[in-house]
Amino acid sequence: MACRNCGVDNRPEAKFCKSCGKTLVLTKKCPSCAEEILYEAKKCRYCQEILVTKSVKGIENASMSAPVYDPIEYIAPETLPAADQIDEAELKKACWSGFFLNIFWCFSRGFYGLGFACLIPYVNLGVVIYLLIKGNKIDWEKNWDKGKEEYFRKRKAWDRAALITLLCTVPIIVFLIILGSMSSR
Repeated sequence: MACRNCGVDNRPEAKFCKSCGKTLVLTKKCPSCAEEILYEAKKCRYCQEILVTKSVKGIENASMSAPVYDPIEYIAPETLPAADQIDEAELKKACWSGFFLNIFWCFSRGFYGLGFACLIPYVNLGVVIYLLIKGNKIDWEKNWDKGKEEYFRKRKAWDRAALITLLCTVPIIVFLIILGSMSSR
């Protein structure tokens, strides 16, 4: 995608120009919650407000000045084509990476509130169980726009990290239990 400001060619998924730093995707403020959303959005991704566009009656093919590039249109996850949707049963699977690596998983996936809640004693137990049960579903709902393949690639990497953590932690705990029982004699 070429930058409208300096003309440098950037990667298609880039949001900012690598040369001048200007935004590559046209945005506007949501009239309801004032968050930055895509210019062509039909629904706000933050407050879920449906954005109504006013059209001029009788002028259907009016030529309007268009930007140099077409901005990415916001699509709700449930309106994706069938090939890009994830089966509900897949989302109901246990999120072991959210369970074992809760703080790291939350911050890397954009769930900052849950990440900070993991730091609070006793509250973290509830958060960890919530992540185990609902982690995949909330992750897909927040990060679906990066695509199904990217979602599964990240999920697989995080599950692998959780498994390695578990496999490294269990022998250490067993060793410490044995060591503790030997020293108490």
